[in-house]
Amino acid sequence: MENPGDMIKRLRNGKGWTRPELGRQMAKALGRAKPFTGELIRLYETHKNRPGKPARKALAVLFGKSEQQIEFGEVNHASASSAPQQPSIDSPEVIRLALAFGWLTKRQKAELLKDVESKAATNKAIHKELGAREFEFKQDEEVARHLKPLPPAHPLRRTKRRP
Repeated sequence: MENPGDMIKRLRNGKGWTRPELGRQMAKALGRAKPFTGELIRLYETHKNRPGKPARKALAVLFGKSEQQIEFGEVNHASASSAPQQPSIDSPEVIRLALAFGWLTKRQKAELLKDVESKAATNKAIHKELGAREFEFKQDEEVARHLKPLPPAHPLRRTKRRP
């Protein structure tokens, strides 16, 4: 897998641009008056800094790549056949993390939703076949009566400061 800095350097060299020239082109692509500095481009290429959202957008436009490719790098085509295209989502914990942090692609979200809907329909059919009742929702007061009360919270202990 080619990391983002190496990819930016390769694409910049492929266009024959210097770092300051790439900074000017990025600013032009965003309609920004102040160009990105050559030093900032150097930091991207040496992996000391990662492009922010505006920089990723400009680089994606200039090099015809997606913002994700600019942010995470590209998979080498030689190793692409042996590596899986998308990460495996197989446990509830991984699914929760992926949903919470927005790690799923649109395709993964659609597949996950389709899978959940299928399981819910199967579950409903099994319950209906077995003659199970629909879920009953209780009022908060009734639920509270069946729960044990929580122990009282301990007050914070404050210590006197010594001079």
